[in-house]
Amino acid sequence: MKQNLESIANNIKLFGHLFSNVHIRRKNSTTGEKQDIYVPITYVGKERMFYLINKEQTSLTGRKIEAVYPKMGYVLTDIFPDWDRMTNPYTIISGKKYDSTTGEEIVESQLNKIPVTFKFTLTIATIHQSDLYHILEQIFPQFKPSFTLKAMLNPDLGETKSDVNIVLKSGSLTDMNEETPFGDNPEKPFVYSLEFEQKSWIWATNDEDEGGSSPFGKPIREIELGVFVQKEPLTEEQIKSDASYTIHYPEHIGSN
Repeated sequence: MKQNLESIANNIKLFGHLFSNVHIRRKNSTTGEKQDIYVPITYVGKERMFYLINKEQTSLTGRKIEAVYPKMGYVLTDIFPDWDRMTNPYTIISGKKYDSTTGEEIVESQLNKIPVTFKFTLTIATIHQSDLYHILEQIFPQFKPSFTLKAMLNPDLGETKSDVNIVLKSGSLTDMNEETPFGDNPEKPFVYSLEFEQKSWIWATNDEDEGGSSPFGKPIREIELGVFVQKEPLTEEQIKSDASYTIHYPEHIGSN
């Protein structure tokens, strides 16, 4: 068995990729010509996104706010196991793939996946209300209230894919111009935040790695008799040798 440690990273990439083909359409009022503009998306929180936007604006020559907006950013806000969806954790999942150099078929196996819920916040920032509406019109209809896709979260298992269900939970609009005196026209952005839950999977740790060549084994120690109490201060040699721990036995057990 091989141990996959990229499941969480793959889930984060998967969510962002879902919104990587969003466009807005602008129309020239004089010529009537239409132009489709790609809306970039970055893994970044709202505060960091506006920091980068302001930095980009200051690097432009003159007043070119249209060159900066619209923008989208998303960030992982929470992650936790979802045991209600758990199946047998000791089932072995197998898949086939091919060696890129020899072309030989390779069969890989892995302990069963673990259900995990990821919470994401997607932030949309635009200058024009019409741009915001164009973006929302491409997102809302895809969720009723959820969108299910098949994703290869563990490439070691070849074409074995998992069902990932993404639920649109809520949205909130912030008009940055609402407290500005009428007529000042500061061109502050409209900001819309969407909350999602991604019901997905990560892959289990393999017990076989503990005695093999892999540095990854069981992360939890098996304690049979007592409680480990840490002394201070710790040195690098103590940490490596575990000499920084003593065992306190219950009185009725004794120390032998």
